[in-house]
Amino acid sequence: MDSLNNVTGSGYYRSARQAARSSKKVSIVTLASGQKIAFIKPYIIPNVRNGRTVKNRPTIWLEATLEARDQMALSVAANYITYLLNKCTSNCMYNYAIVPLVVGEKAYAYAATVDPAWRKTRQDTGEGNYGVNLLENFKYGNWSEGSSDKATQVYKGESPMSAPETQYQVLKNATNPNNRLSVTFSSRGGKLSFPFAYTTTPIGASANYTAILKEYKDAAALSLSGTNYQIGPFGGIDYRAYGHPMDYNYNQYPGPSINIAFGLNQTLAADIKKNVDEFNKGINAVIRKVKQVDNWPL
Repeated sequence: MDSLNNVTGSGYYRSARQAARSSKKVSIVTLASGQKIAFIKPYIIPNVRNGRTVKNRPTIWLEATLEARDQMALSVAANYITYLLNKCTSNCMYNYAIVPLVVGEKAYAYAATVDPAWRKTRQDTGEGNYGVNLLENFKYGNWSEGSSDKATQVYKGESPMSAPETQYQVLKNATNPNNRLSVTFSSRGGKLSFPFAYTTTPIGASANYTAILKEYKDAAALSLSGTNYQIGPFGGIDYRAYGHPMDYNYNQYPGPSINIAFGLNQTLAADIKKNVDEFNKGINAVIRKVKQVDNWPL
């Protein structure tokens, strides 16, 4: 995969340019915020008349790099775009929508070159402060409990959804009700989680979510990463994030909403390769499980 060595974002742009050249298979939408969304149809064969349109074809969303310091998230997302375009062998009959760099290019570059601990966006919030933490800014959490201190790395913003980088959800709403699975990459430490992030209390369907995520865990154990993942509600096994997009997705869309915190996070080509292998195996296992539970049309 041509972006395995990506830790600066170059692989993401290479994948986007490559995608744009295959217009029937993918479209790249650039938002006012500068974010790019890749809408991919792996089942399309360029220059060949494809089969009939499938009604209510499921759409799978992947939302990555929600924190500026998370170079691994971008690397895995960029490689997954390449995989879907050129090497898809499993679950290729679905639509995919991928936002590889939710936090924005400026914030990502700032973390890569100036402050490796930077987590927020880079919008000017006044009084010499910059940035909103996107895990504190989405609706359907408990935004009021977040930090109002603009100087901290967990600043919640002026109001829910006030950060421009949350507005990719407008396009996500446009693909509803076919959004049958939402996957976010956030945090670290080998954890597979489900809602809620804003509280330690899990959702009522925690048993179903645990069964879904166990598929990923089992696949990961047999992958190159070999990560032994912990499974549970984000707020219980990780930390309380009062405006996490996973909670927004859970409330807004019909399909399951899950979060992946990779176990390997060093910016090394070897770790990227292992996480890419793990994610390809893990997400395919999850899709196979979800389409059975959720009764997908194909």
